[in-house]
Amino acid sequence: MDSNTKILFGIFCMMLTLVFLYALTALGFGGGDSSFIVLILAGISLIVGLVSGISGFISSRKK
Repeated sequence: MDSNTKILFGIFCMMLTLVFLYALTALGFGGGDSSFIVLILAGISLIVGLVSGISGFISSRKK
């Protein structure tokens, strides 16, 4: 992928993380299975967004 595409994908994943966290607050922190699944999805989206954004930024600085 191009470095700009990686950065944009990272931003998209960060926004998706916010959507998951908003859904988590709507579900409540009752400790149910659905809250746990949404929390796991938010964590995965956060990690993928950070890795993609940082690698895109680093590869754009090398050019």
